[in-house]
Amino acid sequence: MLFGFNFQLLIALFLIPLLYASIIFFTSPYKSVTFKRGLLYLWGGMFSTVIVQLFYFFIPQLTERHTDFYEYFLVVGPVEEMSKFILFYGIVVLTRGNKTSEHPFKYMFYFAMTGLENIHYIVRYGELVLLIRTFTSTIAHMVFGLFFGYCIGLGTITKKNFEDRSVFGVLVRKHNKLKKVIYFFVGLFFSSFYHGMYNYNLATSDESSKIILIMLLTFGLLMSKFLSDDLNRRWSLRSK
Repeated sequence: MLFGFNFQLLIALFLIPLLYASIIFFTSPYKSVTFKRGLLYLWGGMFSTVIVQLFYFFIPQLTERHTDFYEYFLVVGPVEEMSKFILFYGIVVLTRGNKTSEHPFKYMFYFAMTGLENIHYIVRYGELVLLIRTFTSTIAHMVFGLFFGYCIGLGTITKKNFEDRSVFGVLVRKHNKLKKVIYFFVGLFFSSFYHGMYNYNLATSDESSKIILIMLLTFGLLMSKFLSDDLNRRWSLRSK
């Protein structure tokens, strides 16, 4: 605290999340994303919690108490991931006239940025929660966004030949909107499922929760790197 200003809170709230974002940015394909645009999604992510509350307000059945499994896998995970997508899509629509890269990695990066906010948790739980959340939950929510963004990005890649001769490949080639809808639900499922695993572990694993948490975060980060490389490879081979 200096001159009445809490610099520790500022660092935990913005600088650490921005450090995570910088790592993704500097390892991203060249000119696929812009950090300035990423900051827009980071700021926008702060309002995703408002959308979460609207879900609970208009669908009060979601607030009813169920088993831990039901709550985390079928309520919390899907509601939070869907809320981030609504906000993400809203920013896409509002900035549609701006020139952006066509590289599908942008969906992974920008979607991950919407999950880096911490202010909602400070308001709800106080500053002490940042010590844990900055190094665990923030990374986890970033990973959820990377998973979802991968599927959204995958749904935008259109090959210029019929290399994929599967029934699904031919069908979605003829119906591009259907392809995007399918990949949207796939992304929602996997990000919500991993989100549910994260919360379920913290709520039920007791002494072993820390070990499982490290395993979940490590696997999530490694898988995110694999998905990023796969998306970049598919994009580079789209016209061959």
